[in-house]
Amino acid sequence: MARQPRPFVPGPGGTIRPVNGDPAAVADPAPPAAPEPSRGRLLHPIVLAMAVSAGLVVIASTLPWAESADGAFRASGAEGDGRITIPLAVVGGALCLFGRARLWTLVVNALFGAVTFAIAAADLADPARLLDAQGEVNAAGGLWMTVIGAAAWTLASLVAIVRRRSVRSPDPG
Repeated sequence: MARQPRPFVPGPGGTIRPVNGDPAAVADPAPPAAPEPSRGRLLHPIVLAMAVSAGLVVIASTLPWAESADGAFRASGAEGDGRITIPLAVVGGALCLFGRARLWTLVVNALFGAVTFAIAAADLADPARLLDAQGEVNAAGGLWMTVIGAAAWTLASLVAIVRRRSVRSPDPG
């Protein structure tokens, strides 16, 4: 049995042209629908800032948080409250990098950042409780970096929540 020729063949640019040359039969297929913009992509720079801030908290939580004035004694963040701040920052950073920018992930990051900030700020207010040493005890660089990283993480999370809501809410004007 002989094969029947197809009445239409694809032409340049996706047009369909008839084999027999009938111009009335030429048709362009409908252009593909544009994908809806993802809220995660709209917030990408902010979510990246959240992830970087959480990463800073992880690194800073392993550095010294307190040291004696003479430098003889040091306390690492990982030996004390860093055991709380590191898991919070790891989970928050993972949500930023591997999750979508959904409201619940942004709220969780804001809460984790705020808890981390509260812990580090409390230690910054009284660094002597981190180190069992006689004499003056000063806050070390790791504690300052944790406070700054946690503040940036919380702030970026709150900005992401506000920007996400402004994208969803209609303009009143």
